[in-house]
Amino acid sequence: MRDSQCWMPIYFVIGCLCFCLFATFSTICIAEDLESWQQATLHNNRALRLEEQGKVDEAIEEYEKAIKVDPECAMAYSNLAAIYTSRALYDKAEKYYKKAIRLKPAEAFFHNNLANLFFAQRKYSHAIKEYQIAIRLDPTLAIAHSNLGAAYLKKGSTRIAQHHLLKAVELDPQLGVAYVNLGDSYVGEANYTQAKECFLKAQEYSPGMPDIYFSMAKMYESEYNTELALKNYAEFLKRVNSGEDYEEAKKRYIRLRKSLKTRKGR
Repeated sequence: MRDSQCWMPIYFVIGCLCFCLFATFSTICIAEDLESWQQATLHNNRALRLEEQGKVDEAIEEYEKAIKVDPECAMAYSNLAAIYTSRALYDKAEKYYKKAIRLKPAEAFFHNNLANLFFAQRKYSHAIKEYQIAIRLDPTLAIAHSNLGAAYLKKGSTRIAQHHLLKAVELDPQLGVAYVNLGDSYVGEANYTQAKECFLKAQEYSPGMPDIYFSMAKMYESEYNTELALKNYAEFLKRVNSGEDYEEAKKRYIRLRKSLKTRKGR
């Protein structure tokens, strides 16, 4: 999640700027009169726009400016940590997430995002603790229930995982990632009928999500449906180009292709 505010709503800052008669000159003048949290908010939101444009390095500079003018801008720390997480700079990311949490310990999303960092490092027990904190702070946070369910799946606790995943889709019936995780849990129980229903819902609500194809491919492989497994692995590999799942999917795809050729050659 990217956060768009530091302490006050951005429309307040924009409202101030609307009093400017001459855009460029007056913005500079007013910027000098803004309080530190207001300047930080401007930098934070400018960084968000740069991220949307794919200018991540420039976004990092803006987040750092936000932190420089207001060392208590928790949102900037969290947003910066999210970038470092995506770049697998986990030590930096953890440092900034924890800084954000120290500044705003009651912000559920900060705990959820720190848990995501632990999840990415396979520290599932640490992740579970942070997801649980996020849910205690905000029991309606559907994504935290989904993420907690995914972490419990990694730990092999299928029933507990399903409890949280079902809660996630109850809170947000269009949360595609929750359906993918729930489908994975049913595949683990060889309950392919329910798994397919979940994956179809995931495709309906999040049609561009690569994980759907990876999960469906593994399901079809479990059903010994080699052709559909290959089709879904190929679709997944078209949509991603790196990462742990990418490497696993590539190995499975190659193995299945060889197996299929061997059978056809008999």
